[in-house]
Amino acid sequence: MKTTTFAKLLPVLLTAGAIAGCAQPGKEEAAAKDTGPTPINIMMELTLTEPPADDNPVKQEIEKRTNTKLNISWVSSNNFVEKQNVTLASGDIPELMMVNDAYDPQVMMLARQGAFWDITPFVKDYPNLQALQADSWKNTSIDGKSYGVPRLRALIGGGNFPLIRKDWLDQLGLKQPETMDDIYQVFKAFTEQ
Repeated sequence: MKTTTFAKLLPVLLTAGAIAGCAQPGKEEAAAKDTGPTPINIMMELTLTEPPADDNPVKQEIEKRTNTKLNISWVSSNNFVEKQNVTLASGDIPELMMVNDAYDPQVMMLARQGAFWDITPFVKDYPNLQALQADSWKNTSIDGKSYGVPRLRALIGGGNFPLIRKDWLDQLGLKQPETMDDIYQVFKAFTEQ
């Protein structure tokens, strides 16, 4: 995989819906005594054909700057939800884990039982996280607490909204659609003309 692709993917990896670690007694004390790299286990959904190489320069630089060793388990998007459920049920939960649905009953139950850290009080210390839209934080919180960083995506537009080719609009002399009726007329013209 190209470095540029991984460079674009890693910020998403580190911020996209990751559950904020698991409460594991004794781990904090061990980390305070050891000055070597802190191992961080991460479970992420793989939407690419191949996972990024472990020796990727971007990952290595992040590890160097943060004094960490990132152990990323890439899980195919075809069975990510099943793997997520098995991992959560096993109790052997990685420090960071992507969760597609913060309102999954199992995720909500574990959050309420204290399996995840509430990161709400720490967000104010990180300007880039604090700059995320308040609605994103609210829409992914459980009982008013944030256990993960919301995905970065548009709240209005984008996502599954259809994209329309401007060159086709121009070729048919059509304007940019503004209403659902306009979209219907544009699609009809694309089909018939």
